[in-house]
Amino acid sequence: MVERLLCKQDVSGTAPQKQATSPLTFIFTILKSDRTPPQPALKLHPYYTQNYGSIYLGDSLELIKDIPENTINLILTSPPFALTRKKEYGNECAEKYIEWFLPFAKEFHRVLRENGSFVLDLGGAYLPGNPTRSIYQYELLVRLCKELGFYLAQDFFHYNPARLPTPAEWVTVRRIRVKDSVNVVWWLSKTPNPKADNRQVLKPYSESMKHLLKKGIKQNYVQVVTIFLTNSKKIIREQFPQIY
Repeated sequence: MVERLLCKQDVSGTAPQKQATSPLTFIFTILKSDRTPPQPALKLHPYYTQNYGSIYLGDSLELIKDIPENTINLILTSPPFALTRKKEYGNECAEKYIEWFLPFAKEFHRVLRENGSFVLDLGGAYLPGNPTRSIYQYELLVRLCKELGFYLAQDFFHYNPARLPTPAEWVTVRRIRVKDSVNVVWWLSKTPNPKADNRQVLKPYSESMKHLLKKGIKQNYVQVVTIFLTNSKKIIREQFPQIY
């Protein structure tokens, strides 16, 4: 059985209303099996429930404190980015972003299982009034690993070519930068060996790869070396005819 807990952070300090939007969303996944003892129920009542799990709406920094330590397999979040322009849902600037996020990260580390994973998707930002980039994502990554004890299992990149060409000042007006279409995605873990199986995300071989495998790598290697040596002799003969 898989139970998903969707926890939303209300940074305004007020209790979320039924239709309130939330600036910070985390998805926690608890995998239950015969070897896993039943998990204590959260104090809050689910906002929505169906056969595959439940959704909880509330202040995620408070809600997560009800979750026992070492019980979560996966935490997946894409929090508000450190954008220069403030959004209606609330977002911190790059200078304050790390200190704002670390309290959440400490709780993530506490509730994660030893083989659990914490996946963080972060978009980039420009420095105010400058066509230069903030490095807040990388500063955050260093502190997550050096201070809180997370391991960087792997880094990925979320490519979104449909993103708007911003900041307009640098991309569409002065045209001195190209639009930002990539987010960094940090796959972090509590130990060096989080549970993973890349067979779940494999793609079929291309036709050229199938052809290569069918002919055999060794045979192709010999052919490549032969072609290389043949071309090399031809070049040497042309450049240094006196040695022939």
